[in-house]
Amino acid sequence: SVSKFKSSTKTWSESKQMLGRRSHFDCAIFKDKVYLCGGYDGESELKTLEVFDTKTETYQTLAPMKYARRSCAVVAFEGFLFVAGGSNGGNKLNILEKYSIEINQWQEVSPMKIKRSGLKLVEFNNKLYALGGHDGNDCSKVVEIYDPDKDRWEFHSKMNNADGWFGAVSFDNKIYVVGSRTSEVYEQETNVWKEIPAPSPNCVGRSLVVFQEKLMVIGGRVRNFKRTKYESISKQSFKTKYFNSISNVQYYDTNKAAWIFEKNMRIPRCFHSTAVINDSLDS
Repeated sequence: SVSKFKSSTKTWSESKQMLGRRSHFDCAIFKDKVYLCGGYDGESELKTLEVFDTKTETYQTLAPMKYARRSCAVVAFEGFLFVAGGSNGGNKLNILEKYSIEINQWQEVSPMKIKRSGLKLVEFNNKLYALGGHDGNDCSKVVEIYDPDKDRWEFHSKMNNADGWFGAVSFDNKIYVVGSRTSEVYEQETNVWKEIPAPSPNCVGRSLVVFQEKLMVIGGRVRNFKRTKYESISKQSFKTKYFNSISNVQYYDTNKAAWIFEKNMRIPRCFHSTAVINDSLDS
């Protein structure tokens, strides 16, 4: 399902559904169209690519990626989609695929140096920044920069905090990261990551967008217990019993350096993606 927030009425409503169910996916916008890549449908990882036309409000299936994966990261840049990393269910990936929107065709380009899922990919000053993620052992603070012209990756200044399944955007000539417990901002002039207040509660799987010149964080999953020991229950029952999705929506007030609560979604969501479409949000 898809929820839509309209700024004019400050209300949430249900929008047109995707062609298939998916979580742990990412999306990117190019010329009034929203592209949804990969994910997990409850049974297997996906290689599918869907596009939502915001003018006709219709979905269309496009050429699939070569690799099925969840928890990958996507960004649109100069007429192409770039999809990095993810997991095929058993292994973390460092694969980078490039999709031509004009000719509906994928190609594999230079892989990242580090395999990881739950990362974010952000376009910043004509380069692509791959941030954080989980490398199979633990969350990472690694940052790699991809130069599309040279098809080459280089390591960059690490984030202060290791994290995965978080939100990240470029805004006001900075990169903002809103993690599960901490938040930080990168300024290119100083080449320094600086911590900023984090929204409450602590959670993973939230989305972060720039909406009407404000940072806005949506949804997520919170842990509702203090882990003292493991119980003999299934993995799915463990997730259902001890973790809750939330419907919280907050924006960051830069003057007060504080997060302010906005109108909650009608449906709790986590490990989702959010697109800004004119004066509305689709999540």
